[in-house]
Amino acid sequence: MKSKRASSAPSATTPRKVVKLNLPTIDGLKWKIALYTTAGVDWEYVIPEQRMRQGIDSEGKNEGWANFLAYRHGQAYGSYLLINYIYFDNIGIEMLKKINAKWPPKDIAPDHEAFTTFLRTRTVPRVGTLEHLLNPPQKYADGWLRYGWSAFDEHNLDETTQEGTWSGFKSSWQNAWHGTKLECLYKTMTDGCLSEKNCPGRRIKDGKPGVYMMKDDYKEKALS
Repeated sequence: MKSKRASSAPSATTPRKVVKLNLPTIDGLKWKIALYTTAGVDWEYVIPEQRMRQGIDSEGKNEGWANFLAYRHGQAYGSYLLINYIYFDNIGIEMLKKINAKWPPKDIAPDHEAFTTFLRTRTVPRVGTLEHLLNPPQKYADGWLRYGWSAFDEHNLDETTQEGTWSGFKSSWQNAWHGTKLECLYKTMTDGCLSEKNCPGRRIKDGKPGVYMMKDDYKEKALS
């Protein structure tokens, strides 16, 4: 019998499974995709890109100036599931070298102008902008700012638990920490609360929907 392939030929490879993203179709927009391999499976991730946008008001008229942080209703797309598939890089020593090579460090004091612009360019019906939902920021060490939620008043907290198993019992209010992605910030702020909705993309335990929090001792887990 004759061999159908030489013994020195490379072994045939089995194509890996590719899990594709369900991205919205938008005229004139082409998404950039990258593959991320884990457990022998290729997953599609969308590569984040800067896009210049002209903000508009509730009547569809141009508002402010065109910039990368402008918000344009009708051109904001996404879901909890899609947010988990935005391409990323882990920042380590080698990655820092690449960043410094591409963008050489400059002796410029950091500021929060970009975040302030983000707040001021996103309107909230009957309120103004996201900035109007917050108290003026308090400055802390290492460049941190703390924005208080203007609607919150600890003097108005219920003295007894209002819902659930412990309804009617004396309340025990404690600090709790919850981390979120910037892409979720607008909806969380306009809703005025955290969501325990159970849907694809939400990082919750099976059969245990809710808002997961960290106590003071483990706040670094929420900050990371």
